[in-house]
Amino acid sequence: MLYFDRQLLLQAEGGWLKAARIIGQVMLKHEGDPFAKDGILIRRLKFLVASRKLERKGNLSYIRFSEVRLPQKERAGGPRSR
Repeated sequence: MLYFDRQLLLQAEGGWLKAARIIGQVMLKHEGDPFAKDGILIRRLKFLVASRKLERKGNLSYIRFSEVRLPQKERAGGPRSR
């Protein structure tokens, strides 16, 4: 896992959050880092969704209008583990 992947996952804790907010928080935390650019972080966020480490609502091509969260272990009304 890349360094920024871990940072994005840490920011995504706590339920549905705007993708733009998560990316902005990581950029702010790493201000001055030449690799902490929005384009790179958006691609990493999309990769995390594609690899099922994050769930999304909306189109990540429009980060202001999409949300992500960590996958839920158990969905309401779904099978329960014993």
